[in-house]
Amino acid sequence: MVVVYFGIFTALAGSVQAEELHTVAAVRELTVEQTQQKIPVHLSGVVTFFDGFLFSRFMQDQTAGIYLEFPTNIVPPKLVPGQVITVNGIASPGEYAPVVLVSQIEATGTAPLPSPKLETYSQLASGTEDSQFVEITGIVRSVRTVEGSGYFLIKIATGGGRLLAYASTLPVEKPEELLDSIVRVRGVCSTQFNHQRQLFAI
Repeated sequence: MVVVYFGIFTALAGSVQAEELHTVAAVRELTVEQTQQKIPVHLSGVVTFFDGFLFSRFMQDQTAGIYLEFPTNIVPPKLVPGQVITVNGIASPGEYAPVVLVSQIEATGTAPLPSPKLETYSQLASGTEDSQFVEITGIVRSVRTVEGSGYFLIKIATGGGRLLAYASTLPVEKPEELLDSIVRVRGVCSTQFNHQRQLFAI
């Protein structure tokens, strides 16, 4: 079992009068103005993706998935998909959708990943599936290694647009063998956005 505390938030969280939130869906429903009230959060769920190189740290409970943000002066713990975690912190506006600013995180066991939501490109591009564990089908247009990351970057064409997928392994011996293949991809939908909180890539 791994327990990590970030004492920097203890006084802040203790001063909050708002009712504590216990589901990811409740956090995601908050407005930007509400997240600025530093509402306390206590969540339990499973890690769906966690990688510092990609600045991608996600968990999902029975209601939805969400991004975990850590203090800038703290190195986050090393977690892996399938770990069950309990998270304490506060709701934060994030740069696109609400996130959890973590003050304490505890790994308590393992569990299967959630069943993926079957999605189309237009559904992902709408932004509503940000941070969710999803599945999409498309045609591979290019594959390349990302130096220093341990990942392959795969460009996939789907009905309506193209997206990028990071994968640590491939179902073929050589990357070029994947070109023009129809593939089914399961993973966390991560978004790219501008300073106006507008999504421009998935």
